[in-house]
Amino acid sequence: MINAGGIDVGGTKIEATLFDANWQVLETRRIPTPTDSYNNLLAEILAQYHWLESISDSANTPIGIGVPGIVDRTTGHMVIANLPVARQNLRDDLIREVNHPVPFVNDCRAFTLSEAKLGAGRGHSVVLGLILGTGVAGGLAVNTRLIYGKNGAAGEFGHTPVPATLSRKFSLPILTCGCGQTGCYETLISGPGMVNLAANLFDLTKTPPEIASAAAGGDEIAGQIMDIWTEITCGLIQSIILVVDPDCIVLGGGLSNIPEITDRLIGQLPIGLLSGVKIPQILLAEGGDSSGVRGAAMVAQNESVNLA
Repeated sequence: MINAGGIDVGGTKIEATLFDANWQVLETRRIPTPTDSYNNLLAEILAQYHWLESISDSANTPIGIGVPGIVDRTTGHMVIANLPVARQNLRDDLIREVNHPVPFVNDCRAFTLSEAKLGAGRGHSVVLGLILGTGVAGGLAVNTRLIYGKNGAAGEFGHTPVPATLSRKFSLPILTCGCGQTGCYETLISGPGMVNLAANLFDLTKTPPEIASAAAGGDEIAGQIMDIWTEITCGLIQSIILVVDPDCIVLGGGLSNIPEITDRLIGQLPIGLLSGVKIPQILLAEGGDSSGVRGAAMVAQNESVNLA
């Protein structure tokens, strides 16, 4: 097995990593993400791509690219909110520069594949990745193969609507999401979503780590915020279980660092779930910061094998 490379294009940095045949990190380089123009963004992604080529031991090293948005695998069209790619086709422009196919994948889907193959989900047939961070999204891997769907949108869980039952129970605010819709789960259970809950329900201005810490210390209001957040998050997970029925759910993102988050979710999930439905294992990601970029490299390797 030859080396594989991954590039993770984020809102603040572009990370490139070369992996050996056993998926150990050989070298990593991070550079700032240009947000001022499309041409500068393309140039820096190309720079990372050529750097990976230059340090690889093979002229045919597969290199995959993860991006924070929906990727149409047929047309190459991408929906990315925080990068200057509107009305551009980043995939086709990059392919034109390097003169061979380059696979692009949503970063949350890449995270899911990485965890399914070599992380917390290894050994499970149906693995669902769920990132709870600045946004809420994930992916689905079946027998270590990603499920992309017709539009590449399989995993955009955060943009499903919060049900009226939860909205009425807690008098939840109906907020506009970054996607343009209103009432999305992401507006209430992402990191900024927890801040929204605290501000709208309790007129409290605190960050998620501050809320979690205060709740752990016995603060009553912080405890209520955490309980409400947990119940809303479980509402989303319950819906996912009834559609996908995964063997396990692997959590990533900043909110996955909340102390005892898996116990919180496992304790709440059975409440309101259909009778007799067993809950999946709730696991914390094992890949750390490299999980997404490793998943992008895995996608590239898979596609290079399929093309061989």
